Amino acid sequence: MIVTNETRREVMKTAWNVFRMRNLPGSTVRTFADAMRNAWAWVKRKAEPVVKITRHLVLNTMLQSPIRRGLSGQAYAQANAREAGRLTTALGI
Repeated sequence: MIVTNETRREVMKTAWNVFRMRNLPGSTVRTFADAMRNAWAWVKRKAEPVVKITRHLVLNTMLQSPIRRGLSGQAYAQANAREAGRLTTALGI
């Protein structure tokens, strides 16, 4: 997270707002330091990327077997193509 003056300004505004609401029921903030800690945590959470990048990228092949092409559009085509492919491999056709 890159800390800029705008980020610091947002943290300070948030901290002051939280500190002013410390007397409301359910508030856990007692000091301004608590408010600052909560504000920084909130800004850091908000700055996290929504999508995490995984280490593995799976690319499906662009080629389709004749078996799969022949079964396309049918119910359970993927499972049937997989079974037919195994049978073809086992027979060595």
